[in-house]
Amino acid sequence: MNNIVACTLSDPSETQLPINYSTDGGNTWLQPNNFPEILFGRKTINGQLAGRSANAVAYGYDETNNTCFVGVGIGPGVIGYSKDGSIWTLATAPAKLFDPKEGGGGGGGGGYGICYGKDKNGNNCFVAVGCVDIAVSSNGGKTWTKTTPPNAGIMYGNLYGIAYGNGTFVAVGGYNTTTSNFPTGVYPDAIYYSTDGGLTWKQTSSNLFSYGNLSNQSLGITSGTCVAYGYDENNVGCFVAGGTAGNTISGQLGYSPDGITWSVSNLTDKRTGSVLFSSPGDSIDGIAYDSANKRFVITGQTKSNSLEIGLICYSYDGGKTVQTFADNFDKTIVNVGFGITVYNNSLFVIGQNGTTCVISSSTDNINWSPNKFLTNYYGLSKGIASSNVLPPPKPSIILDPIPAPIPAPIPAPIPTSNICFPAGTPVQTDQGIVNIEKLDKFKHTIQGERILHVTKTVTIDPYLISFNKNSISKNIPNKTTVMTKDHNIEFNGKIVPAYRLLDYSSDIKKVKYSGEVLYNVLLNIHGFMKINNLICETLDPDNVIAKLYTNNYNETERNDIIIVMNETLKNKNLVEYKSVINFLQK
Repeated sequence: MNNIVACTLSDPSETQLPINYSTDGGNTWLQPNNFPEILFGRKTINGQLAGRSANAVAYGYDETNNTCFVGVGIGPGVIGYSKDGSIWTLATAPAKLFDPKEGGGGGGGGGYGICYGKDKNGNNCFVAVGCVDIAVSSNGGKTWTKTTPPNAGIMYGNLYGIAYGNGTFVAVGGYNTTTSNFPTGVYPDAIYYSTDGGLTWKQTSSNLFSYGNLSNQSLGITSGTCVAYGYDENNVGCFVAGGTAGNTISGQLGYSPDGITWSVSNLTDKRTGSVLFSSPGDSIDGIAYDSANKRFVITGQTKSNSLEIGLICYSYDGGKTVQTFADNFDKTIVNVGFGITVYNNSLFVIGQNGTTCVISSSTDNINWSPNKFLTNYYGLSKGIASSNVLPPPKPSIILDPIPAPIPAPIPAPIPTSNICFPAGTPVQTDQGIVNIEKLDKFKHTIQGERILHVTKTVTIDPYLISFNKNSISKNIPNKTTVMTKDHNIEFNGKIVPAYRLLDYSSDIKKVKYSGEVLYNVLLNIHGFMKINNLICETLDPDNVIAKLYTNNYNETERNDIIIVMNETLKNKNLVEYKSVINFLQK
């Protein structure tokens, strides 16, 4: 199954339901074929039309390792489950679950967050959070057991987000200060953790989303709204949580190695130097871990010209720091981003544009799809989940203990070029110095320009050019630098190929080339990058190697072209080689 399920607020006339699902990667969105009358609210309350609200949805495995979606929303039917997003069944839940009248929680009550994880025995389970309560299901959302976190009833708390990782569930939320009395005058945040599958909970003392000063209640209240589990730059597991904090009620982000001890993130954009989510009323509303690109994706809202607009940023170090991209999220697409998920290496953001609920997606963080219209009612767009973000479940019975041998993959051919660098060459990026072979087009930029590709080539030349330290002038370069002979560099205000400087200094010399893979950087423009204080050209977008990546070739087509190019160069068949070049440059 390859489905995506999105939660929304439906219109009072119920021409649309509060669940939408897609079976084609988000290109089209469908309404459920079967939906219980009281699931996520009722059509009418006391004779008045009332909209339904599905608040969050999660994807996971039931007790027999079958996949399923489980969603939470407002009552009386606060939880439902579905195999594929099309046919929904009302769960059997405790009476008055997530009911504000039972525990004194703020707002209208309901379930606000849900996630899939494992109980203390390693069995599949779902845990849902909301107004006052926490609930646990061990059978794919069919039946539920209610638990209550410490102090929730006394402090009138709501929990909005939950995540699972490394045997621990972590839930985040906040308190209603209008009826609570805190002697210190500090509004504590609600961060709870459970190591026994959600049955019992403990409260942290982090104050990550602390209010700070109760005299400013007119501004609103602070709260943790979202949390996700993933991995930091050292591949160590960690939690990252977002919400609001402080006297001005602005965005807050924090990170934790275990869900217990929390640190405040640095929200200064590593690309621009500006502080993100820092205006009064800004908030962080959604976090997801993108395993393909080893990063956390953070979405929310920020003020621009007195209007709240959508903002997306990324963390590659486990939530310690954040950055945007040069051509960031198109803020006219989704004005407020309330949720985010990853599907087949695409990011899907659900949010609100004016009075409609919409979804937008991107495969490169730069270009975002047009709005996908979901509901025409004032759209507090809620949660979103996809069916390909989980590892396969551990099988209960191993049927074949001896796996069949996997044939070794056939390596892709490497094209021939004369403008590149060996591995280990340090490139100055906007995020710091990075070896050229480790550049990440989703993470790094050069002088504000995004990286389209890091190309791999070989050269037919028998030698490379080596520039010893100080061979051009003091600290230029500041260490030995090696490149192909035709790579252009800046010298005395002019751009010249490297081999032209062989006679300039005895410290610039030929070194043997042994056939190793060489690298270059392709930007949107033909630009320059700094390598050991040398100003070196990037790959020209009109170069034939660039065309291999920017033309719309599939992998097989690209490999076939590379094989022909390499053979014609090897055989010195210039006529056929020129025909390949002409084909690429059409």
